[in-house]
Amino acid sequence: MPCEGEDCDLKMLFKMAGAIYSFITKKIATPLALLAITIGAILILISAGNPNLASTGKKVLAAGIIGLVLAYGSYLIVDFIMTTLKFKGNWANPSF
Repeated sequence: MPCEGEDCDLKMLFKMAGAIYSFITKKIATPLALLAITIGAILILISAGNPNLASTGKKVLAAGIIGLVLAYGSYLIVDFIMTTLKFKGNWANPSF
């Protein structure tokens, strides 16, 4: 039973949405962005004057940084939506 011992209501939906957001941001997006930043930096370091490899490294590095900014900047969008829906609670750190 998903809500055994508790009332299933809209608050539980918000908590679950917060848990999914936290999982995606902390466990998926952050490691992937950091991996892209690392790979981009390594490509720039090993380019040794090869402009094509340096250009690829810069693109990968920029994509990693943009991805990290978008992942953590999405907090503002989700917080605005939760506030608009009149959720009064800590959706970003749900405790079930």
